[in-house]
Amino acid sequence: MAKKWPSNLLSSIGISESRNVLVLDWIKIEPPFRGWGLGRKALARMIKKYGPGCTLVIMKPFPLQFEGVLGTYDSAEFVAAYRKLIRFYAPLGFSNVGTIRDGEPPIYARESK
Repeated sequence: MAKKWPSNLLSSIGISESRNVLVLDWIKIEPPFRGWGLGRKALARMIKKYGPGCTLVIMKPFPLQFEGVLGTYDSAEFVAAYRKLIRFYAPLGFSNVGTIRDGEPPIYARESK
């Protein structure tokens, strides 16, 4: 039997779908539930549920604690948090495909399976 997650486990998930691309907009794990690998599991479930028929899954990892804070992309704290996210999601097969605008964090993609 699959484990049922508490209703407040994931405070928010943003998902967009198109004909051939699944865009995983954002996911936030509430602080009491962090460190259990639930973000990776949630992404894997979203890909499994919404990915069939898509050729590509894309996401733009961003440490949400810096959301709305201008000029933080170069700070040591942002860089450390961002690198941690990249290491966290790399096992799901995401790789850097470039940026939309100079100075912004890159977009990551993987083939849908």
